[in-house]
Amino acid sequence: LHEVLLFVGQLNRNPDWAVFKSVPCASVHAINVTLNISSLLDKSNLKLRVERNTAPRSVCCRLPESFMPLGTQILANEQQKRAAFVGFIESEDSKKSICLGYTTREGAPVYLMSAASFPFERSHNESKGDAGKDWTTHHYLPGVLVPEEDANYSSEGTPDSLVPSFDIPTDSDFYNNLLGPSLLSKDTSGNVSVVETTTALHNAKFVALYFSANWCGPCRKFSPMLAELYTTLKEGPLPSHGLEIVFVSSDRDQDQFNQYYGKMPWLSLPFDKQAIKQSLSMRFGVRGIPALIVLDAITGAVVVPADQSRSEVAIACQRGDDAITELVTKRWVQLLPPESTSIMESLALSCADGDEDAVGDSESNEYLVRDPSETSDDTEESASPSISPQEQIKAIFTDLVGKEGLAPNAAAAKAIQIYSEGQKHQSISRPELPTGALNDVPWTCTIYVPGDNVGGDWEEVSEGGRVGFYQKTTTGGAKFQHDGSGLNSDSFRQIAETAKKYLDNTKKDPHASRFRRFKLSNKIFDRIARVPGGLDLITDQLGFAIYRTDADYFASIPLAADLDLIEISINRILDKS
Repeated sequence: LHEVLLFVGQLNRNPDWAVFKSVPCASVHAINVTLNISSLLDKSNLKLRVERNTAPRSVCCRLPESFMPLGTQILANEQQKRAAFVGFIESEDSKKSICLGYTTREGAPVYLMSAASFPFERSHNESKGDAGKDWTTHHYLPGVLVPEEDANYSSEGTPDSLVPSFDIPTDSDFYNNLLGPSLLSKDTSGNVSVVETTTALHNAKFVALYFSANWCGPCRKFSPMLAELYTTLKEGPLPSHGLEIVFVSSDRDQDQFNQYYGKMPWLSLPFDKQAIKQSLSMRFGVRGIPALIVLDAITGAVVVPADQSRSEVAIACQRGDDAITELVTKRWVQLLPPESTSIMESLALSCADGDEDAVGDSESNEYLVRDPSETSDDTEESASPSISPQEQIKAIFTDLVGKEGLAPNAAAAKAIQIYSEGQKHQSISRPELPTGALNDVPWTCTIYVPGDNVGGDWEEVSEGGRVGFYQKTTTGGAKFQHDGSGLNSDSFRQIAETAKKYLDNTKKDPHASRFRRFKLSNKIFDRIARVPGGLDLITDQLGFAIYRTDADYFASIPLAADLDLIEISINRILDKS
């Protein structure tokens, strides 16, 4: 290299005011640029985009302890972590640095991202049977580019993929004939009311008939498990388009029925409808209780018979919430009649087409549609968008044959050539980009050459309260080290003291990998990871490296690192803090 060029500007902003400096490469020791701009990120028009099986190349720190302790972060679910991050972003603490999102996985902390975290990397664990525990990254984008399900992601929400927006076409006549025109229902407070059968079963994918009684010991043992399954689905992944249960009582009197149904969260056939109860028992061959018959809500066909459903519910409840969800959304769904599956798929496709049409009719997306006013008059005249390429070529061909007398084959070839040349040289209009935060603000660019401020092996340069260190290189250049902006003296000392412990262990046995490699979530190293700017300091100034595995993010002291130089850097920080 013979010359160094330094460009100063803001990404994706008006380039007219961008500037650069040029100096001979051999004379450069360091380049220092100071820009007086705000470091705050305006998130008023931004939303969090969710990227599954994706992780940033690096992270800047862990979510602060005050918003969620480390132990809680490791145990928390995705919604709880998201809520804690949003709380951090809305606080004054987030204004001390630019945070562009976070990444996490099951069993890992919430790691915050900065601009240095890009680009993202794919992270697939499916081959290991661990797909549900992969990294998920949440990062800010303009709201128009973020899908609605990502923007509405919350602790109270559920994955939209399990709750379609269409209505299930339940056969009203079938269920009115089967169960009668009305059923008993409960509100969240346990108050019982009478509702129409079609209303009670609205948008249920499965209708389960539960034959049971208070006097039956096995029934009293099974009912709590069935209630756990029902409540888990209603409060979790399937508040609708899931399972509705209708209690069909075999109690001896109304009082026993009231006592038993008082413990149940679902629907019930009124106790005085004994004729309907007898009809149901005969129709579905119920010879003993408890019995759970699971029906397809669309056709009324039996999906899961009594001799199978009871054991499946018991096993799923023993294995936890995930097993309950999988039982209903995967296993039972696979048992639906083909005609019902086809109807559901057709409705889902129709709903998706409707959503696309709605998007097309809504306000134009400024990031995807060019404003017609941005197109120059010359461009409009040279190629009208209303004329197709075929029509333009045909018009040129007609002129070549009629006016110039070319043979048809030669005219066709030349027409295509003329059209292609016109497209190649057609002027391309580029929209005017808005000016950015750097426009018309003071900035300085200082180039240090031999004999200037850099002297010896190190030279400290202070400007406007910011301190930077310049290290000479063996080739005569210099490397600008991270200045640690935003860190107070206590944070500097805490980071330096923690790094020194790891360095001392490494110097005792430089070739032992266990001394050079450490989890960011390690309780000792977390003294660095939890400080905003701490990871930037140890990587930029001390020579540590950050990398990711399927399990966690790690810090390391590279084998090629100069341990003595790292020790000098740590001691300088300790001396100054």
